Amino acid sequence: MTAARPVGKSRVWSTASESARYLRHLFQRELGESPIQCLLRKRVEYPGELLHWTDKPINEVAAGVGLENLYYFNCLFRKWTGQTPTAYRLRCQSASRRGSPKSGTVAKRGAAEFCD
Repeated sequence: MTAARPVGKSRVWSTASESARYLRHLFQRELGESPIQCLLRKRVEYPGELLHWTDKPINEVAAGVGLENLYYFNCLFRKWTGQTPTAYRLRCQSASRRGSPKSGTVAKRGAAEFCD
């Protein structure tokens, strides 16, 4: 491919697609999760902290991480933590009253600790 030869749209898209696949592969290899898994995990970790440390309504917490659909947020949160946002908040608040040092931690179910 030289500057003298025209470059077709399909060639540009093909090259970009190959690059995106390679970047996804590198991301997965280096971090152990796909970019979308990382994004979804982050969209649960931060709200978990908000649910634990603030009294913000759950719909505001969800909207704060770009998830306007409360049903989807609840499903995603439950998938990653094993409990609903409401149950998580209640459990964390209960753990805080008991003085649990693990309170506020959100992670993939079975891979890390929860509130207590």
